Amino acid sequence: MGNGRFRAYTAWLLCGVMFSLVAFAQDRLPVVMPAGLYVDPDPAAKSFAVPQDLRADSLRKLDTALRQQPKAPALLTRRAYLLKDEGDDAGAARDFGNALLYAEPGSATERNVLWSIGWARYDGGEYDDALGAWRRAVTAHGGKPFWQAYTFALLYGSAGKQDAALAWYDAAVAGDPRWGTETGLADKTKYWRPVQRQRMQMVFKAWVGSSARARAQPAVAPASSVPDPRIASGPVEGQGIGAWTADWWRWALTQPIEPYLDPDGRFCEMGQAGPVWFLAGTNGNFKPKRACTVPEGKHLLVPVINMVYFQRRDRQASTCSELQAAVAVNNDHLVSAAVLLDDKPVGDIRAYRIRSDGCFRLDPADPASPLAAADGYWLMIKPLPSGRHTLRVGANYGSPGKAAHGSMHQDFEYDLDVGGKTLISDRMHARGALAAAP
Repeated sequence: MGNGRFRAYTAWLLCGVMFSLVAFAQDRLPVVMPAGLYVDPDPAAKSFAVPQDLRADSLRKLDTALRQQPKAPALLTRRAYLLKDEGDDAGAARDFGNALLYAEPGSATERNVLWSIGWARYDGGEYDDALGAWRRAVTAHGGKPFWQAYTFALLYGSAGKQDAALAWYDAAVAGDPRWGTETGLADKTKYWRPVQRQRMQMVFKAWVGSSARARAQPAVAPASSVPDPRIASGPVEGQGIGAWTADWWRWALTQPIEPYLDPDGRFCEMGQAGPVWFLAGTNGNFKPKRACTVPEGKHLLVPVINMVYFQRRDRQASTCSELQAAVAVNNDHLVSAAVLLDDKPVGDIRAYRIRSDGCFRLDPADPASPLAAADGYWLMIKPLPSGRHTLRVGANYGSPGKAAHGSMHQDFEYDLDVGGKTLISDRMHARGALAAAP
């Protein structure tokens, strides 16, 4: 009996800060602001959800399992979460405390206990305690776990601390662009509890609305102020990047099928020629994951998010300066942008804004061809080593007023096989064989 009382007392001590009075939670909630990208994996962030009608049965099964393994932190954590849902705060505190007691310090198991305690306290409205548990989990992790940004955005939004919530939501979007779209938000929160989902939707709406202020600087500190060595900044084969973006638009607008409508990479080789391989974004209405085989030695031109304006034959022709002014509007109001190349973030995407060199003709051989101007955020990736690579892109505009495509977003991925077999490489090989033939 004495040992049991000591263990229960220990449990309450270990959970002391996490189980304080609700009345003071919001007033005492300290504000922590984000810095950098929150993309580090964390296997400890595993949720445990049981439908209401199955909770009693789950509790019985957990009771049975814990009689056989009374020191199993994972089982104790699950039962604690269910007991908290059932209103048994004392039982939840006991099980959470014992889970911490038996978990190996610094382990993923301990972090899962802390992560779960945070959610349990958040669901109970005890925001200060939730923050304390989550901050302990982050400290034990030692990095910037992917879940921290969206979790803190939800926490501060629920506590009425809007500036902190918006800053953390910016960080969430920077780390995972899906948070920046309605469809992405719905997908990311589809397994959340209804009240959690509703509160996150409120944070998202506030974040979208805040873009009307045209935040000139990102709320999240850029991942690095040093130029990314993987990205070219000067001419490629004697041609500036601005001129290459004009070539990209000529390519995109003259193919039998618009490359930016490619659902899975099947059109990746279409119209490709020269030292730069063009990748495509989307029209903003879908989220493709494309597989693409690229010859070795090619630069990759990536349209993170961009616009083109060209003269219309059915109206008075715009001047070049008018086209340039129109195409700049949305790009002056970039809300967020993030690119991961091989799971490593490229630096501040705002540094990669590229404008076409003046205006250009869509058909350079036809002097009567309409003039066009392009503006946007582009990456000219240097030739990648042979092998498999991944590219993930997300960005969105937030133009005030009624600018065309003023809320456009981009969200697409590429699985790249550099040096793999392509139709283009087959043709090059065949030409080489013919040239070498006697």
